[in-house]
Amino acid sequence: MQGLSFTMTRVIFFNLLLVISLIDSPVLSSTPQIVSSVALNTTCSSSSQIEMSMSSLRNETRMILQSLFPSDEWTEIVNFDMANSSHNCPSPWTTVTWPSRLCTASSCNDSLVINVPTTYSQIRGQIIGSVIGLCDAFTQFFNSNPSIEEGYLDGVSITHGHPRQHVWSFGAGHAGRCPCDNSDASIARHPPSFVGDDYFCDGLYNGLLWDGQNCTSACCTFNSPPWFNVTLPTSTSNDIEVRICIDEPLEMENVYIKKMILQIK
Repeated sequence: MQGLSFTMTRVIFFNLLLVISLIDSPVLSSTPQIVSSVALNTTCSSSSQIEMSMSSLRNETRMILQSLFPSDEWTEIVNFDMANSSHNCPSPWTTVTWPSRLCTASSCNDSLVINVPTTYSQIRGQIIGSVIGLCDAFTQFFNSNPSIEEGYLDGVSITHGHPRQHVWSFGAGHAGRCPCDNSDASIARHPPSFVGDDYFCDGLYNGLLWDGQNCTSACCTFNSPPWFNVTLPTSTSNDIEVRICIDEPLEMENVYIKKMILQIK
């Protein structure tokens, strides 16, 4: 808001509010001729085209408002807990019922893509998961130098945009495969450079992962799970993508999500 006088800022603010109130008005919604001449200045002939234009104008107006008057409140974009029988796995993930109600994916390509309704520069949240089999965290035996576009871990990856930009990683590693648990890089490979220190790693076989409980002391304290909080270099409105990845067949290992909360601001 640098360079804008207080009076000019107020004028912009109240005019934008007026536009939003006009767009959301039931009169405008039910009268295509008024929408066309007053709000959109368009010659759309079908109601679906008019509604698409109205939706676009609403979003653009709100984004301008958010840039002028940023909110200190977090916006929740995902919240489910499979312990709640009324919650279901978001598509394209599937629900399994053993050993409990959990979400899983058939491959790393079956990602959850979250369309974000606003600009944001911070992401925080938590993912609580579990594992079956012998997952290896960041030690990928079939690809020694994976990129962010590939399945670079056994666990869960959160990225935004295309090409993908890293947000947070959740490594699942058994028997000392987590780098926070083992300094021997030949056994516990460190995460790729694009991950840096923005990760959790846990290897509890008969329990929950990334909850900060019942893990080795180093992994329980590294980055203080279960909550992560990331500030991006710049604001963005990119979609956020969550991938469940493993590097071996499903009959040998698998990673599941029990609970996920993601918030932005």
